[in-house]
Amino acid sequence: MTNTIHHASARGRTVPLGELRDIPARMTIPAAGRLIAGLSRAKSYELHQLGEFPAPVQRIGARFFVRGADVLRALGLDPEVVLLGTRADATEAEPVNEAATSRGA
Repeated sequence: MTNTIHHASARGRTVPLGELRDIPARMTIPAAGRLIAGLSRAKSYELHQLGEFPAPVQRIGARFFVRGADVLRALGLDPEVVLLGTRADATEAEPVNEAATSRGA
């Protein structure tokens, strides 16, 4: 069994987990549209102009980008789980007893 995530908004595509873990911190509107819903470049820009792009778009200078974490959220995924394999609400690990560690125990 392969590690894949399937989501309806991705037009029935199966997206390998490795591809999602390697998602860049930010990407172009067409790259995000292709990953989220299999959109063409033209359709991605059209939805952005209409204010209907499926993820928040940021403007940096004269360029527009979509954060990788926002792409994962648009797919219905938790970025912390996909990228780090953890959840923000998980309990913290117990602190290491430094005295025991320094004695070699």
